[in-house]
Formats: sequence, C-alpha cells, structure tokens
Amino acid sequence: DAITNAKSGTFSEDPNFKCYIKCLLDQMAIVDEE
Repeated sequence: DAITNAKSGTFSEDPNFKCYIKCLLDQMAIVDEE
C-alpha cells in the first residue's frame, strides 16, 4: 500500500497521500519545537 511504498522510497502521486505526508511532517515539526 501507499505507506509501505513510501517507507521503501516509492512515493505515490495521490494528492491525498501527499497531504497525509505533509500532515505527518507538520506534526513532527510541532513536536520538535517543544
């Protein structure tokens, strides 16, 4: 699936998947600031 592919370096072109990754990165950035 898309998440497994991403872990192996294969990123989906699905806009929803890109949004999901952006949300993950945003959450990690918020955690890092604390």
